[in-house]
Amino acid sequence: MTTLYRAVLKAYDAGAHKANVQLAGSLSVWLENVPVATDIPAAEMIAERECAVLFFTDDNPDDAVVVTVHGAAPSLPTRISDADADTYVETELTADEDKVRVVASNALRGLFQTASPHVQLNGDVEVNAVAALTGFVVKGSASGLTNIVLDNSPYSGGKKLEWDGTTGEMFFYNRTDDYYIWRHNFSSKGNTFTGNLQLANAGGTLIITTNSDAGGKRVDIGEDTNDAIIYQRTDSYYILRHPFSNRRTIFPRGIVIGSEQGGLSLANGNNNNVDPGGHTHLRITGPTAAFTITGLIGSENSRLLILHNASGQNMTIAHENAGSSASYRIKSMTGANRTTTGDGVAVLLYSAADSRWLLLSIDG
Repeated sequence: MTTLYRAVLKAYDAGAHKANVQLAGSLSVWLENVPVATDIPAAEMIAERECAVLFFTDDNPDDAVVVTVHGAAPSLPTRISDADADTYVETELTADEDKVRVVASNALRGLFQTASPHVQLNGDVEVNAVAALTGFVVKGSASGLTNIVLDNSPYSGGKKLEWDGTTGEMFFYNRTDDYYIWRHNFSSKGNTFTGNLQLANAGGTLIITTNSDAGGKRVDIGEDTNDAIIYQRTDSYYILRHPFSNRRTIFPRGIVIGSEQGGLSLANGNNNNVDPGGHTHLRITGPTAAFTITGLIGSENSRLLILHNASGQNMTIAHENAGSSASYRIKSMTGANRTTTGDGVAVLLYSAADSRWLLLSIDG
């Protein structure tokens, strides 16, 4: 027979949601570990409050439940959980807390609250494609956010964009082999591209500029004009122009080829396999007596080289001299050595077809 008894709360176990109660009219008999109805919040289980205990059978006091507490405020269920109570959605652990918690396997995965930050998500977050995503903003501070990762395929191949809050860099890289395609350092404001950089424009003009607002240099590649231009922005004069139609390059302000190497020191007598480095103009000041150049290192086709003898000594350009390697030797158009009297200038051009430096002119 089901019976309802009046009782007094003596103790409460919040973890088990069970109570010890003393039945009315019995000073010595207490019932321990009586289950409490799930709709009664823990905050209302206060000792010495009166309550109602429902017995489903009179002869089994263990078969009972606390169904109500006298004086408790009306309440709604604060938790929705699974069978083993380790995964649940819960509202307000304390009165007027204004928080919603999402827990999976006893790990807090989501927290929603009125205070900032309003939404906290713990663990990996995946945002799948939706019909319309008009805006997506990720914010964080140096102390509260280490990395932001946007990944179009988090499990295998695909591309990944990552901001590293520790190094202050942003990466765009390929997940299949983890090499980065683009890297930006916010401190130096520099960009690094590990592969080729291709800037494409279907129409109009492609513009690369060092300063889009004032002075600086600018490169225009025009789809309509069919030419490439490098020019100075301050007065808009162009430094180089290349019309693709006739495949020629115009330098309206003149052209300087190569760079001078001052003070090249050569020895008196023969100088074999002289190395001009990457220079076009070699200024010779070293010898203290007559000297000879038998060959020059370098075999780039059509390379131009100017030898400026400023030593005051006679300089001889040797014809087909075996002192230098075959491909570095010099061929004179007269078939003989050519010599300056004191200072002088010699101009040479390398011919890949002849595997020789060709002496074009000599003066001095």
